[in-house]
Amino acid sequence: MKKRELVLIVLIVCSVVSVTAQHLPFDVIFNDKGIMNAHFKSEDSLIEMFGQPQIKQTEIHLGEGEMAAGTVVYPDDPLRRIEFVWNNSTDRSNPERIIIRGDHSLWKTEHGISLGISLKQIETINGKSFDLTGFAWDYEGTIVGWNGGTLNNLDGNPESETARSLLLRLRPSQDSVESIPETDFRSVSGDSIFKSDHPIMQTLNPVVYEMILFPTPEKVNN
Repeated sequence: MKKRELVLIVLIVCSVVSVTAQHLPFDVIFNDKGIMNAHFKSEDSLIEMFGQPQIKQTEIHLGEGEMAAGTVVYPDDPLRRIEFVWNNSTDRSNPERIIIRGDHSLWKTEHGISLGISLKQIETINGKSFDLTGFAWDYEGTIVGWNGGTLNNLDGNPESETARSLLLRLRPSQDSVESIPETDFRSVSGDSIFKSDHPIMQTLNPVVYEMILFPTPEKVNN
C-alpha cells in the first residue's frame, strides 16, 4: 500500500470517529413524554452507536436488594454512564427501564432535567410545586405528583412506578441536612408524601440523584 493511500485511509477513519463523537445523543435519549431515542432499543443498537468497548453486561440494582440482568453504557464514566434493563433478556432488546444515577450526568431531558438539578429548579420548570416522598429510605425523594404543572404528563401515580414515563428521585446534600435541627429532618423523612414548597423542603433544596425512564412500545421512535 502506498504511503499516500495509507494517509488517506487514516484521515477518513479519523473523520468518521470525529463526526460520531460530535453527535452522541446525550440530550435526546428521551423527552419528557418518555419518547426514547431510536438507537437505544437493544444491546446490539447500543454497540453500534457507542462501540463494543463501551458496553458491559452486568447486574443492575433496582432497589431494596432487587437486581436484574442488564447492560451498562460507559460503565467507567460517571458523566456518561447509563443502565438498561431489558424486557427480552434473551436477545437483550426492548428496554423495560433505563436508569441514570449519580451526582451529575451529560444525559438530560428536553426540559433540561438531569442529575444534580435542584428541587427549586424543577419547581420553576413545572410552574408550580409538586409532591415527593420523604428522605432516609431506599426510595427517598421520589416525585409522585406534579399538581397539574408543565411536567404533569409524567404520570405521578405513587401506586405504580411503571405508570410513569419518567421517575425522578431527589435527596439533600449532607451539608444541608446538617444545617437544620435533626428533628426538622426527621419530620420530612420516611415514605410519607410532602409538598415541595414545604418550608423544610425549601431549606434542604434536594437535588436529583436518580432518573428512571419506563419506555413503552408506542413511545419508541422508529
